[in-house]
Amino acid sequence: MSHLTRSTPTPLTIAALLLSLAAPQIAAAQSTSMSTDQLGFFTAREIGPAVTGGRIHDVEALPDDPSTIYVASASGGLWKTSNRGQTWANISDGWFNVSTFGDVAIAPSDPNIIYAGTGEQQNRQSTSWGDGIYRSDDAGETWTHLGLERTLHIGKVRVHPTNPDIVYVAALGNLWASSAERGVYRSTDGGQNWEHVLKIDEFTGAVDLVMDSANPDILYAAMYARQRRTWGFNGGAESGGIFKTTDGGDSWTELTEGIPAGATGRIGIAISASNPMVLNALIEHEDSGATGTYRSEDGGESWAKVNDLDPRPMYYSHIFIDPNDENVVYVLSTSSYKSTDGGRTFNLIAPRPTYDVGVHADHHTLWIDPADPDHLYLAGDAGLNESYDGGVSFRRMNNFVIGQFYAIGVDMRDPYYVYGGMQDNHSWMAPSETRRWAGIVNDDWQQTGFGDGMFQRPDPTNPRYVYASSNGGNYYRLDAITGTCVTFVPNLPKASATVGIGRARSCFRRMTRAPSTWAGIGSSFPTTVASRPDAPTT
Repeated sequence: MSHLTRSTPTPLTIAALLLSLAAPQIAAAQSTSMSTDQLGFFTAREIGPAVTGGRIHDVEALPDDPSTIYVASASGGLWKTSNRGQTWANISDGWFNVSTFGDVAIAPSDPNIIYAGTGEQQNRQSTSWGDGIYRSDDAGETWTHLGLERTLHIGKVRVHPTNPDIVYVAALGNLWASSAERGVYRSTDGGQNWEHVLKIDEFTGAVDLVMDSANPDILYAAMYARQRRTWGFNGGAESGGIFKTTDGGDSWTELTEGIPAGATGRIGIAISASNPMVLNALIEHEDSGATGTYRSEDGGESWAKVNDLDPRPMYYSHIFIDPNDENVVYVLSTSSYKSTDGGRTFNLIAPRPTYDVGVHADHHTLWIDPADPDHLYLAGDAGLNESYDGGVSFRRMNNFVIGQFYAIGVDMRDPYYVYGGMQDNHSWMAPSETRRWAGIVNDDWQQTGFGDGMFQRPDPTNPRYVYASSNGGNYYRLDAITGTCVTFVPNLPKASATVGIGRARSCFRRMTRAPSTWAGIGSSFPTTVASRPDAPTT
């Protein structure tokens, strides 16, 4: 039986938290509206689940003690273990104003000094935004907010190898609107003051940043223009590219030799620790033939495309070089790939034999043990995995609560059950109470759907039946006892610009009590509900 870690409560946005009454109950006859004072009688308790994992953007470990690991999750807070994942502590609750993280950096010269950049950098429709950067001087016990609140999404943090007060931040800026607060920032006093050392325009920010450990005045920044709207996403412009500084950020030069002219999208960069003249990059380009894996062996002065590999760059563009071998390169995406010849050829690692078996898809970050390069921490949409054979096999570390819930529902039984749909980790249900001394554990959570889970609505008269939705506009009714699932599609007029969910909700209201019988909606249903102004009319 797998138990949940219960060190500190986790934020409401990342787990199905149950509100339990911690004071005298309010009289049943009282109005259904509640005051702020009345809500103050409620406290939150963690009910999980940990079994599902959740999206992670960065994992870092101490180079001389890989048992100490820091995990920066998409919206589940910042976590630490000192015993190789046997137990975990949430080290952000009570110190941070947000629970979303883009990157965490350990100062190479002092492992007690840690910087954490907030806000997701993966451009999703449900991306959480942060409020700048924080610093800890005691290995995560306490934190200080250092500003950069309006950067919203931090892609990378780099710390000087010998002076922990010199720190650089790659900030993407507002995903949904233009803003000046994007680009590369530098502090030389531990984050007390910041200089905006690389800025392009109000849409172009910095998504990745690497530093030459042998000469920390040399840095490379990946600049990326993007904006999301409710109806779509625009990622790429001629303002993007790879930029280099040799004076610690005072001046920057765009690197263009070998990179085709034109608009670039998201770019990921890696620099070799064993030979800093060697870099690899994943470059998204408006010319699909130019998109792929690039390599430079002269400090970025010239580049050559060595492979077409660059899967779904908007969501990934993650590349890493083995710190001991400049020719061992990893590319992370829906799957992960390893090269032993500098990126010219790749082999698949962490394979999935079938759906939901093996390492879950969608990988975002990798830590390579410098003392044992076959020892890896691989993380992504479904949490953290560890390998000791260079990626041939992995163990899953799903004992801390970082899941992202899109929506939560409850039924009417006693004790009631909690239902929720999760980002890329299906839909789940669990009792709000159990008779176990340990409370609610992983084994109590039952899967109720697939893919990106969304809304879950149990039948108020019979909790056996759950009406739910998932990504792609899929709707279904689940028999939670037998596991039988019946899908259905809202019957929309062919020429209607109506968004389907409005009609689907009407379907729910018009269902008969017999679970296998459905009633039509009829022609009186309005066809202009939630209509988009730019939707096609034919």
